[in-house]
Amino acid sequence: MTWEPGLVNAGPAKATVAAVTAVVQEGTRWFMYGPVAVDENFQGRGVLSKLLTGLSTVHLASYDLGALFVEAANQKSLAVHRHYGMAELARFTLGEREYVVFTFEPAMFAGRA
Repeated sequence: MTWEPGLVNAGPAKATVAAVTAVVQEGTRWFMYGPVAVDENFQGRGVLSKLLTGLSTVHLASYDLGALFVEAANQKSLAVHRHYGMAELARFTLGEREYVVFTFEPAMFAGRA
């Protein structure tokens, strides 16, 4: 679900690490988040909200930022991450696919009821 950026060495995750590293201030402590899939039967029931609250609460003291990638063709996922107020940091293309990099501060979600 979450991992250190240095553990990623392939695909869109590697490109996300490069995109975030190029933009964030040196010394920023950040982690990778995802991928996440919520079964259709449970969508709209707060599953992702609870997940973000839990992981942000755990990571609040150790990290300044969370980062993730979403394939640009996945309009539903883009809409969800925008709805949660995550910042669109960068875009990149890998092969034939375009991706959007989102970031968020754990404080946005930590401790929510």
